[in-house]
Amino acid sequence: MAMTTPQNILKQPLIRAFSITGLIVACVFFLQSPVSFASEISPSGRSESEPSLNASNINTSKAHESTTQKSEADTNTESPTPLWNGRDRKLNTKDMRLYEKDFFRIFYYTDGTNKVDPADKDNNNIPDYVEDISKQFWASHRIFCGVFGFQSPLGAPYYKDVTSIDIFILSSNSMRGTLGMAFSSPIPAPLKKKGELSLRVFVSKGFDFRLSSTVPHEYFHLIQNGMSRIRNKWYFEGLARWAENSLTQKQYYVDPNWDYQKILNSKNGLIYLQSLSYKNGGLFWVPLSRKFGEGDNITLAKDDPLRTLRYSDNSPVLRDTHFTGGTFMRLFLKELHKADRRIEKDFNLSAWNAEQSTLRRNNIYIIEALKTSTEIYEENNEKD
Repeated sequence: MAMTTPQNILKQPLIRAFSITGLIVACVFFLQSPVSFASEISPSGRSESEPSLNASNINTSKAHESTTQKSEADTNTESPTPLWNGRDRKLNTKDMRLYEKDFFRIFYYTDGTNKVDPADKDNNNIPDYVEDISKQFWASHRIFCGVFGFQSPLGAPYYKDVTSIDIFILSSNSMRGTLGMAFSSPIPAPLKKKGELSLRVFVSKGFDFRLSSTVPHEYFHLIQNGMSRIRNKWYFEGLARWAENSLTQKQYYVDPNWDYQKILNSKNGLIYLQSLSYKNGGLFWVPLSRKFGEGDNITLAKDDPLRTLRYSDNSPVLRDTHFTGGTFMRLFLKELHKADRRIEKDFNLSAWNAEQSTLRRNNIYIIEALKTSTEIYEENNEKD
């Protein structure tokens, strides 16, 4: 383990001038609207080349902790939002630590309202909660990008210069009462070379991640954002709800007579579908995943570290290898990426903003991408 003091950080030539400003920019997040909010999940569960991580990395990978440069805002212990000072927008880095595994970087606090549970069963000076969160993010990446071939956020069409994914563990108060937030816009990566960008995910420290599906939900949003600018909620949140099943196996009842074509070809069906967001996970995307991919499973090699990956309490990270629809959804996101180009051409659009990403006109392009994906999937299956 390497402990880096503020003085040593500023002596490093690559980040001497960048460390403070980069960190400040990284956390001016209250000026931006988050892309999405993860829904609360009840305890019952109802309601790039790519970097590799081998078994030895899981158990023995070194953490890089750093106490970053302090500002005058650090003395304001009564601040209701201790992550940053609202008057001068300086990052409050008092008691902040950084833990790294591959391209995932976990920023957490050891004191104050954002303090994580200090329990450390393996006595490696990294809180178990922090290590467990990193395992869940890595497992989500392994399943989506390693097993089913989704494009990793690193190197995705809209994230070419992104080199890390930064996860901030914060209090429920700092999170505005939500469990997770994924941001679509890359920012200068704190404590990295100039020109390197990072993506941000905020997660609350106040939930049991072993029962919650927040991490795979938010990580899948990064995959979606990397492939398409379209974020109409019935697709964006509904499909992320499907993605939750990769690590938390929820029970969904699907009517055996369910017919996606009746929905897509019915005006009233589409109106109802497009009026929902999270609920579309169980009403549309999960049934669709079973229609196109019932035979899909999380297939792992015998020596794949995901097989033996466990949380600090020794419970398995991967509980079930049955996860339908991964191949089909990957095809769909590729078609949705093409839909971006058609929208730009049809509406002479040179740049996207948040409003354009959710306009009703996008719905017809989502439907077309779905229909094209079903045709490609069925054609490929016939060849097999």
